[in-house]
Amino acid sequence: MSYTGDDLAGVGGWLAFFVISMAFLSPLAMVVANAADLYGDPAVALAYGSVWGSVQLAIWTPVAVGIAICWFISYRLMRVERWSTVRLTIAAIWLLALGLNAVQLLLLSAVAQIPLGELMGPGSAEFGRGTVSAIIWTSYFLLSKRVANTYRRNADSEELAERFA
Repeated sequence: MSYTGDDLAGVGGWLAFFVISMAFLSPLAMVVANAADLYGDPAVALAYGSVWGSVQLAIWTPVAVGIAICWFISYRLMRVERWSTVRLTIAAIWLLALGLNAVQLLLLSAVAQIPLGELMGPGSAEFGRGTVSAIIWTSYFLLSKRVANTYRRNADSEELAERFA
């Protein structure tokens, strides 16, 4: 459902803030938070001992994947104005909010031989923040006039009809 007011179209307002957040702020936050967790206290490296290298890999690999997802979504929102971009963005929001944290915890548990239950205590706050953020941004993408005008729902079927016409 598109709205008739074309004054709210294009990447601007909260949509621009989201794109900037995905391109710069979220990747920076991921790097800073994980670097602080890993390298903020020298005792962390000592606690993991011989598996320290594997622990770092288990932490940084999901971070790298998350940054790649953020950059892809930013690119897609700026360049591909179809409703499929909104669907992909919503899926990526939830993947970043819950999926990458879960993968990181599972990898850390497997590498460091720490029971998952022990890791879930400190990690549960991240899931809570991620869920709240994902709910807010999903609602925005589904209810925003700017999003509806910029990424028209019928553009996907129109493009398909042009290809087969």
